[in-house]
Amino acid sequence: MRKIKPFSGLKYRRLWIDPSLCLLILAFTAGTAGNHLSVLAGWLSPLATVLFLHRQRPVSGLSAGFCTYILAHIIGWRGVLPFAPLTAAGVAALMGAIAFLPFAVDRLLSPRLPPFLTTLVLPAAWVVTALAAHSAGVGTWGDIGYTQFPNGWFLQSLALSGLSGMIFCLGWAASAMARFILSNGRSWRPPLACLIAGLCLFGFAIYHGRESATAHVRIAGITVDNMEVFKGTWRPLSHGRPLEAAAAAIVRPQTLTLQEKLLSASRAQARSGAKIIVWSEGNALVFKADEAAFVARGQALARAEGVYLFMAMAVMTPGGRLAANKLTVITPSGAVAGTYLKSHPAPGEASIAGRNGMGVMDTPYGRLAWAICYDFDFPAFIRQAGQKGADILIDPSWEGANMAPLHSRMAAFRAVENGAALIRVVNGGISLAVDRNGRIRLQMDQTHAATPETVMLADLPVRGKPTLYGRFGDWVGKVSAFLLAGLLWLGFRRRI
Repeated sequence: MRKIKPFSGLKYRRLWIDPSLCLLILAFTAGTAGNHLSVLAGWLSPLATVLFLHRQRPVSGLSAGFCTYILAHIIGWRGVLPFAPLTAAGVAALMGAIAFLPFAVDRLLSPRLPPFLTTLVLPAAWVVTALAAHSAGVGTWGDIGYTQFPNGWFLQSLALSGLSGMIFCLGWAASAMARFILSNGRSWRPPLACLIAGLCLFGFAIYHGRESATAHVRIAGITVDNMEVFKGTWRPLSHGRPLEAAAAAIVRPQTLTLQEKLLSASRAQARSGAKIIVWSEGNALVFKADEAAFVARGQALARAEGVYLFMAMAVMTPGGRLAANKLTVITPSGAVAGTYLKSHPAPGEASIAGRNGMGVMDTPYGRLAWAICYDFDFPAFIRQAGQKGADILIDPSWEGANMAPLHSRMAAFRAVENGAALIRVVNGGISLAVDRNGRIRLQMDQTHAATPETVMLADLPVRGKPTLYGRFGDWVGKVSAFLLAGLLWLGFRRRI
């Protein structure tokens, strides 16, 4: 295979070009991690990385790139991950190493391939690496596609191919542009240009198109300050200690007062016109002995006011080491439509993992589907909503201020993937309501809320729209796996 000599005649500039590329990689890659995501960094970080690696010998280039990625992720994730500083740095370093892996595969494999196949290595390896991380239980944290949340046009590609399609496009664009630069403009990829242009036109038409006339429903998201009660109930479990019966008896009156506040706030919002009422994750702290009576009061309220009530609660049993992080859904008739246990407890969360799928229910306000917080970091799990034709996604959540706005934006991607509106009611982060195209209808910053009670009122459309991703799932991931396997087979049976 003919070797390309990049930047022919400019070798004397290597002393400053390559260190400069390293600094650019550090800056841009830090902008793809944590809360300070940049749309531009999502495109330029992989481009700078490919340019740098293909100007270096494999050992020296991969060593420098590996260290740069680890440092960039430690910087980008600083103060975001909910761990002790040393542990957080270690987790961020691991995320950096995983993020660099596709570039290492590209650097080692692409020189063994015909020129027309070289640009496909990075995107295929990137998608496969991301899917492997997802299946390992960490969800989609760190995926570069989340940098594109403000890019409304490109965001619409989620409806076609999910997060994998977005990652593939970012990787292919970076790889093709790098080859174009390294070949002094001779390596041109018309198919890629047509794909990107087509996605932009599709996204523009969807994002700026006129919405069909549809009814809206008012949803109230309620959060009551429960931190003092939390300290005496759920927090000990988080430190691996069971809740003793004597301690439970002391804090029980506070739990009953908290429950009363949530019911009163719900009644007030129902009388103000809300038809669906959602509490933030685990907002009601309940002892098992009190659960039945509390749910009965929620049933009476929903029946009296004619509303759908999503009672998000953490139910604890004195002496037990795990809580039930659940969502009990009450219809306007007072019936319990479903009880949902959080399927993916967050790392370190002392709660029982549910084994059933998403909850789904038909209402006069469209088909509602629900899960809890960290569940929304797993696209394959939330795709159940798309398969079942959900119109509105309900997402009670609880997180620290350090995760805002990243975590709410991650959840918004699931709305576009499945063609459904989303309301995310958060205790401590950013509450968010978006339509099926990812447009923010309303958001409320609760990272430093000082009031004992907050309410977010959102009017959301009651009709969603089926999507290609919702029907066929992660087809780009499957294609990428076959593509990478074929490229590996072809590359290692050829001589360089």
